[in-house]
Amino acid sequence: MPMKELMAPEVSEDELMARALRAYWMAARKDKKESGASWEIPSTPLSRVEEINGKLYAVLQNAAHVLAVYRVRNDGVLKSLKRWPQALEPLPFGGGPAASVRAKKAKKRAKGE
Repeated sequence: MPMKELMAPEVSEDELMARALRAYWMAARKDKKESGASWEIPSTPLSRVEEINGKLYAVLQNAAHVLAVYRVRNDGVLKSLKRWPQALEPLPFGGGPAASVRAKKAKKRAKGE
């Protein structure tokens, strides 16, 4: 009998970002208790949901670099990644057409469009 592929429930980008931020801060709280380390604060306008090769990723970043990436599994659960696709790395500001597309998306999200 063929195995049925689970499909992710329809979830908005805002919900995915909220879940990714919650997971990030839960991991930060646990790490702070264990090692006393401090964590960087993600930038909401720069953080985003991207699709690469048919897979969805929630990317948390600040102005300097990517802080965390979560892949959205087929069942809708977020999985924290230790390594992520190079395409998710941020380009320097003014770094070509991809950077301007990301900047436009970030502005739209900030305006609530």
